[in-house]
Amino acid sequence: MEKQKSSVLKKLQATHAEEVQVNRNYLKAIIETLVFCAQQNIPLRGNNEKQDLLCERSDVNRGNFLELLSLRCRDIPWLKSRFEKQSDIHRSWISPAIQNELLQIHLELLRKLQAVDFRDAVDLGLILDETSDLSRDEQVSVCIRWVHEGSGETSETFLGFFKTAATDGKTLLNLTKDALLTVGVPLSNIIGQCMDGASNMSGKERGLSTRIKEVAPKAIYVHCYGHVLNLALQDTISTLEPLRNALGVFQSLYNLLEASSKRHAFFEKVEAQEEDEHAQKLTLKSLSVTRWSCRYDAEKAVINQLSSIMKALVTLSEERDVKTHSDSISLIHAMANFEFIFGLVLLRVILSNTHGLSQYLQSAKMDVAKASKSAEAVIKTLRKCRSDEAFDSLWSTSEIYSDQVRSALSETDYEFRDPRVPHQRRPSKRVQALLGQESDDNSSSVVTTAKDHYRRSCYFVCVDKVVAELEDRFQGNDHDVLYALGDLIYKKEPAATSFQKVS
Repeated sequence: MEKQKSSVLKKLQATHAEEVQVNRNYLKAIIETLVFCAQQNIPLRGNNEKQDLLCERSDVNRGNFLELLSLRCRDIPWLKSRFEKQSDIHRSWISPAIQNELLQIHLELLRKLQAVDFRDAVDLGLILDETSDLSRDEQVSVCIRWVHEGSGETSETFLGFFKTAATDGKTLLNLTKDALLTVGVPLSNIIGQCMDGASNMSGKERGLSTRIKEVAPKAIYVHCYGHVLNLALQDTISTLEPLRNALGVFQSLYNLLEASSKRHAFFEKVEAQEEDEHAQKLTLKSLSVTRWSCRYDAEKAVINQLSSIMKALVTLSEERDVKTHSDSISLIHAMANFEFIFGLVLLRVILSNTHGLSQYLQSAKMDVAKASKSAEAVIKTLRKCRSDEAFDSLWSTSEIYSDQVRSALSETDYEFRDPRVPHQRRPSKRVQALLGQESDDNSSSVVTTAKDHYRRSCYFVCVDKVVAELEDRFQGNDHDVLYALGDLIYKKEPAATSFQKVS
């Protein structure tokens, strides 16, 4: 009798162990499918998530998660069998609530694994940025940067997006503390902080950077260098009408020629007839909202295919479609203008000289000291552009491209607008006499030619503006401390002032 009880008990234990293993395998299949969708950034849910007969094909799209489970049933017989005799308990394992719970558990495990990477790192850097998602919820992205003790190489770990209801310095400070605590890092371990230059971030009184320094006094604040360059270019280009108008034409060209597959195919046909066999084929680019330096590619695509674009616009201006007709004519008038051509060529001067710096600032191996030297080299190059010789070269290039546009419009009724001197209102001689000023009749400040006008009012102003912006924006905050630290690290005989700044 005791042997029978022992035998029954063993069978029950074996049956229980087998059931546990089957349930584990079932849960493992669910988790694998869920994690795969998450890693591939694939939406999980569907409009009609019917779980009946999940092992069979359905005309109803039940969402990526359930459809992928259904697909796996074809290769995993026991999984198909489980779904065929699925009970309410097992059906709840793939419910939306369980999906969210499993994803949250997976997130916590990932953060624990992340913390292992920089667990031994005492000094850490913090990178933050705020943005709105498609649902217009404000989110803050948080990254940790640390140095490997053995190799000295730096690595970055993305901690995640954290939703916030407000973006003031105090709220962001609490959010930052909570984000760091998810990986077991106290805010006091931070020795560097990188973010944008908005007042809620960089404010000297109540900004996030100031509040972080109250907790972590060694946390040097750095305005994101990529953002600094973008702002310098933005402020330069937005203040000069020829450059601003040229960028507007770029976007309008993209909207017209690339928005329709028919117009895109037509432009490719015109382009194939015009371009050289060995010439690089470039596609028109939409303007990036955040990366101003990426507009270099947009400018290059337009200037290298200027003749093809004009011929395509002339043909499209004869279309019956009202919008295509009007947009094409507007673009022809905008581009058949020396001011546009001059702005186009001037953009190339500015963007081509800053493009390399932009690429370096976005690289994973970017170094602050080297970035500073690169910025100084760009400023030095742009200063050399402020000469009559450089302007004469740019003017000649503008005339060459103007001839290309004239040639493309030679058999049409459209006319190319040559450069001209804008009407200048001279001050009253009576007012000048009252103010004790000399009359401008014989003054050398009076512009007499269109070339002289573009030299003084556009070219020199543009070069001076971009140089001033770069010089101003790549200084300030705690940059001097970082540059001094770089001086101590890289130079055999650092300056005495570098020791003072670092100390």
